[in-house]
Amino acid sequence: MKKYILILFLILSTSSFIYSQHATYGMKTGPSLARGTVDTVSLGLQIGAQLEYVFSWNIAFGSELNLNTQSGIPIEWALQVN
Repeated sequence: MKKYILILFLILSTSSFIYSQHATYGMKTGPSLARGTVDTVSLGLQIGAQLEYVFSWNIAFGSELNLNTQSGIPIEWALQVN
């Protein structure tokens, strides 16, 4: 009987550990340098959003989207796994 109680305790404690997660999000703005042509570098404004989903075993999945105000409005999209 003690063996079954120990196994049940381990299953319940690890299941709460495995399925606990949280999400974070944020925005950022700031200056941005980008190369317009071979000879020119332009200064602009970068506006971006981020979303990250962190699992309790220290694995994180995230995405980031940045818009820049240089010519042609370059868009950057990044995916990450940590």
